[in-house]
Amino acid sequence: MSNLPIVFFVLSTASFVFVPNDFSFQISEFPVNRGSLTITCAIAAVVLFIKDRLDGDGDNVTIKKAKHTTPGKKMKAIIITKYGNNTIEYSDDKINVPKLKQPSDILVHVKAASLNPVDLMISQGNGKVMYNKMRMAKGEPAECDAELPLVLGHDVSGVVVKVGKDVKKVKAGDEVWASIPIWRSEGTLAEYAIVNEYDVSHKPNNLSHTEAASLPFVALSVWTSLVKSMAINSKQAKKRRILILGGTGGIGTFAIQLIKAWGGHVTTTCSKGGIELMKRLGADQIIDYTKEDFETVLSQKKQKFHLILDTQGPSSYQACLNLCGSGGHVVTLVSPLHSMTDKHGLVWGAIKATLARLKIGIPQKLFHSRSFSWGIYAPDGQALDKIKLLVEAGKIKPVIEETFPLSEGVAAFQQLSTGHRKGKIVIDVDAR
Repeated sequence: MSNLPIVFFVLSTASFVFVPNDFSFQISEFPVNRGSLTITCAIAAVVLFIKDRLDGDGDNVTIKKAKHTTPGKKMKAIIITKYGNNTIEYSDDKINVPKLKQPSDILVHVKAASLNPVDLMISQGNGKVMYNKMRMAKGEPAECDAELPLVLGHDVSGVVVKVGKDVKKVKAGDEVWASIPIWRSEGTLAEYAIVNEYDVSHKPNNLSHTEAASLPFVALSVWTSLVKSMAINSKQAKKRRILILGGTGGIGTFAIQLIKAWGGHVTTTCSKGGIELMKRLGADQIIDYTKEDFETVLSQKKQKFHLILDTQGPSSYQACLNLCGSGGHVVTLVSPLHSMTDKHGLVWGAIKATLARLKIGIPQKLFHSRSFSWGIYAPDGQALDKIKLLVEAGKIKPVIEETFPLSEGVAAFQQLSTGHRKGKIVIDVDAR
């Protein structure tokens, strides 16, 4: 990922903070003032960030193949053939085994994969505009539902079958784990999946494939949102107070363990049924949201937090900001970007979403010295290498609610849709 999105975000903030109100001149018909500079730089940051999410280069592939594995032409998979509610289906004859297209591609024999709420979102067509633009930018079919049938899934743990000519990190026969770009139409809930070298890591030695498959997507969502955004790191977390809303889900269970591994103090929310799990994961303070309002409880105790990770969305924004101390950071994993781009198109939707974030973030920074940002997910093999060390050291453990065979993937999604999970739902692809 380049530094350009960060540069333009800094320029946008600096324009708003430092450019005088009366600063103004014209370039042709375009007025240059504090407002136009702020908005232009913010738009540039969003566009460049989306561009950075598009990975891979080159077209020629030299294949290194595992001798013991010979994929057939068709494979079993969990797919959608149309968007909407209740459109997820199991198929054993509609999907071809994917082929290597880039020199950095890796074909993985999937042993296990897991479900994430984003998979449901994609099946319903949410984010379709933005994801199809990304697919088209990579030369993949996407117009007029050409991306269908679409294989769901983003987490994978399995064995390398083939690698492209540029792949150095892994070889045929290696056990790996990974999470793929969110826009990919060839997902991981299948017998085989394509993973890019830059997104893959060797599987932790102390985990089974089923255990390993539960972690990459949620781990990278937390890692990218908190660490890469510079909200916190292993040194900053020590003895800091962190609030995590929704502790029992995949995001929450990983985030709690990460912060505790780094020596932080964790407060989290959950229902009564999740309290024992939160204690086992090491949470220092647990609030049962079915009995108490977390803002009221924490405000009465005059507790302020260095970092707040929000998984609830706009209804919790103000409460999170009220509880965030000076110099602190609120990161939300629920942004309006998908809904805005679906409603207004990619460019105008991205602009409106960015302006919505700036409307909250700039006053908070100017008047309260605290930051507000959207959390993001990005595949990152190097980050998984670091997370692997924490897993092998026993600092982070998978939290799995239930495991299903691939043939029962539809039932697994039905369970996911009910919400209030305790950890992850995993698909054991080898199970019969």
